[in-house]
Amino acid sequence: MWSKQAVGEDANGNKVYTDGYHIVDAANRAEAESAPGLPVRNSPLSDDGRYKRGPIAFSILSGPTQWVAILTYAIPSNGNFPDPGDDPLLRPFRWNVQKSWVERPSEVDANRRPKKNSAGDFFQPTPKKYRRRILVGTRYERFWDLAKSELFENTTNLNQISLGPITIAPGAAMCHSIEPAGEFEGDADYLLMEYAIEVATDERAQDPARPNDPPDNGFPFDTHQLDIGNFGWFLDPTTSKLMRGRFCYATGTTATSSGNLFRGFAEDVQLDGTGMPYYRGATYAPIYVTPDDGTTIYTYQANPNTAEWLATGTQVNGKYQNESPYSTTANRMWLFPDCVRRDWTNLFTLSAPPNPLPL
Repeated sequence: MWSKQAVGEDANGNKVYTDGYHIVDAANRAEAESAPGLPVRNSPLSDDGRYKRGPIAFSILSGPTQWVAILTYAIPSNGNFPDPGDDPLLRPFRWNVQKSWVERPSEVDANRRPKKNSAGDFFQPTPKKYRRRILVGTRYERFWDLAKSELFENTTNLNQISLGPITIAPGAAMCHSIEPAGEFEGDADYLLMEYAIEVATDERAQDPARPNDPPDNGFPFDTHQLDIGNFGWFLDPTTSKLMRGRFCYATGTTATSSGNLFRGFAEDVQLDGTGMPYYRGATYAPIYVTPDDGTTIYTYQANPNTAEWLATGTQVNGKYQNESPYSTTANRMWLFPDCVRRDWTNLFTLSAPPNPLPL
């Protein structure tokens, strides 16, 4: 091991000395830090005892066992530098907030009730802006844990989390990225990492039947879809098998009844979560199924493939597991996750570095 001193200035214009040591036999950074002959923290400079050894930085010189250690000597304001020194890895997150909005066509009002005219038809969808906040947090970390980035990026929070004074309900935030903030050196002692989290602020569900209840989480990063369609199932009397056909209006009741008369196809029929039309009451025209020939009609049946049912299982609140919180008795809506929901408990936990660190 050899050393070489130099004189310079720090960021404030104060005179400092640097001393470079060449370490020729250290298998990893930990061995380099404990190499014999390295001055310990607050060791005085031989030429001027007022200058004490402060920060030290290590970098690979050549080959897997050769390192360079750069020591800085300066005059401490209180006689000695804190020992141990300031550890950037122990500093807290620093957050800033960026304004953001998303715009998309909307067929529903603030309570997610479909916008229909007095005849019951949907209005043309109109664009609506939703307020979002992008929370950008920075923190020093030992290394870039790429596996952690890949695990959490483009996911929403499965569990409730807190960011300082902000409490975020499950599904109300999405992790955009976890990556270094700006340039970094491949052999740096630590990196400034940046976390970008998008939080929805005004997409909450209010149940019209319980207006005094607090709004539920609106799952803003997922799709809320009315269960509507043009096709259903009927029992073919010839084959005794369930077949698909078009929903239609007709006089009469079933294919075996006399006086059946096809009146036209039914469009955008609201379904009940099992593939059957939602019963709207006796004042509405009954809906049947026809095998596209417009000559025979059949009573509708449930989808024989129960795995495709939307109404399966119930939650504590009595709603089905994948039923949208905006769903009402008259307008059933279903939730389709567009992002993977992941437990974010360890999202902000410092990762343990591999041993040895990658070169």
